[in-house]
This record gives sequence, structure tokens and C-alpha cells, in this order.
Amino acid sequence: MTEFNNKPSYEEIFSDLTILQMTNSRLTNENKRLRKIIQKIHHDQGLEICKYFDSCKSIKDTANNYYFDDVEDCYWTLVEYFGCSDPLQKANDYQEYYKIIFDCDSGNYEEDNDKENELVGEKNTENIIQDLEDN
Repeated sequence: MTEFNNKPSYEEIFSDLTILQMTNSRLTNENKRLRKIIQKIHHDQGLEICKYFDSCKSIKDTANNYYFDDVEDCYWTLVEYFGCSDPLQKANDYQEYYKIIFDCDSGNYEEDNDKENELVGEKNTENIIQDLEDN
């Protein structure tokens, strides 16, 4: 009986691997190029994106409609366009995505922020008292 050897040679495997690496590199570069195009479109349509968000009140719907990479990318772009996060807090899905983006509850964030402000205030008061004592 004749035995067939179906195992590819080292050279064949190396050749296939090289082709796959080149394809991967080409596709990676194409993805980068397309991301730049999408970002330029986002920049050009900033006002339209803000109006869409105002009408639908959804970060996720806005992200999907304008092909953002993810909801977090959409969130930060909207913050940049609006100049603050206040309009986003009115979104129907704000609480859900706030927890995902900041990896915490909004209540905890406010508490942490209040504690941080108290500490800063205490340090400022201590510095003012120290300055008065020094003079």
C-alpha cells in the first residue's frame, strides 16, 4: 500500500504564515485609514450629531447611527462637542453607560467627588492658616 503524506512542509507553513502576516498588516492599515475618515466625518458633522443626540436622547443610538467605535468614544466626542457632560446626563441610557465608562455608580462618583472637594478645601484652609501664621 502506498502511504500519502498530507503534512505540509515547513516551507509551505512559513509561506502561508508570511502571506497571512502581510494580509493582516494590510487590513490593519486599511482599518486605521477608515477610522481617520470616520473621525473626519464626525468632525464635519458635529452639529448634526449633537442635534441627533438631542432628538433621540440616547448615547447608544447616536453611537450606532454615526458609526462610533463604541459608546465610550461617542460619549467623549459628545462631551467635546457640547463642551461639558450636562446634556448627556439627560440621555435615557446615561446611567447604564456611565457605570460602564467610569466603572462605577454615579452616586459613588458624586460621593467620591464631594469627599475629594472636602479634602481640597481642608488643605486650602490649612494653607491659608499657615500663610497667616507665617506673616
